[in-house]
Amino acid sequence: MTREDIIKLARENAMHELARLGQKIEQEPVALVCALYTTPPTAQRPWIGLRVAEVQLHALAHRRMVNAYYDAARETNIVTETFDAPGFYKDIEAALKEKNETR
Repeated sequence: MTREDIIKLARENAMHELARLGQKIEQEPVALVCALYTTPPTAQRPWIGLRVAEVQLHALAHRRMVNAYYDAARETNIVTETFDAPGFYKDIEAALKEKNETR
């Protein structure tokens, strides 16, 4: 006995039981749901990443030299380097989107 036969037998038994109880039974249409893809999985475009040089250019753009403090003994400004990480991440994200959406 196949799975379909078991399901059909179970439905028939359920229908007979409901009819026996005096309830009206109407057969409702049954629809099968299947996944639809806009492009088949095998035809999807490959992901294009950034080259190391491109990442380095974005990293250089987000380096900042800032005045940390003034050294009165030497009469000079002490400068330090900082990095704008959130801006760097946003630029990398935008560059990746641009490379992968415009093809």
